[in-house]
Amino acid sequence: MAISLIEAIRSGNVTLAKKLLAQRKLTCLNSQTARNDGTALYWACCLGYLELVRSLLEQGADPNVLTAWNGSPLHAACDNNQTDVAQMLLRYGADINQQTKSGDTPCHLAAYRGFSILVQMLAENGASLRMVNNKYRTPLEDAQNQGHTSIVRYLSAVSQIRSESQYPCMKTDWESQITASMQMMQLFPGDHAFGYYFGENSQNPSAPSENNLSLLSHREPHSRLTFRNL
Repeated sequence: MAISLIEAIRSGNVTLAKKLLAQRKLTCLNSQTARNDGTALYWACCLGYLELVRSLLEQGADPNVLTAWNGSPLHAACDNNQTDVAQMLLRYGADINQQTKSGDTPCHLAAYRGFSILVQMLAENGASLRMVNNKYRTPLEDAQNQGHTSIVRYLSAVSQIRSESQYPCMKTDWESQITASMQMMQLFPGDHAFGYYFGENSQNPSAPSENNLSLLSHREPHSRLTFRNL
């Protein structure tokens, strides 16, 4: 039955997949095909079926079952720019620093692909920026190698903040520190926004600021405007 669910999801038959889940008789939610190329949850994450992901997790699907190449559902979400799916997986205990057999964490994949909002979400949730893959590259170096300048500047600034703070600290304190969003350049075009410091046309790549934390240019009066409520 679980294999049929995988087939339904992979083929895009969301109606059938929902019907199978509604029966609540699936006892092997964490099964994979013979090739070990992903559970039902993995494929739902890969394809961005958020409601299916929610239903699978609520019914007990394990967010940390790995494929033959050690890919997790979070890897699938981050490799396909599924930010909402990735956030949900983290709420259900997905390993944010799981490495594939190539050594890539979810943050490596998002940085390599240029998925800026995903990179920020992962960083705000404590993703390691120091782990290297089999090519001895950090997420920042992967972004740099692909020419994703904004992400390079962002990750450089996050790394600086972490080195200047007592990291790891309480998660709530950590999230309150990183208040600048890659969306703020649209929300506050008149301010010294993220786009000014880290955007492609930035005139100030080093991004100094009065509090010496360049990511906090919106801390006052926009300290509550974090990624999650933009």
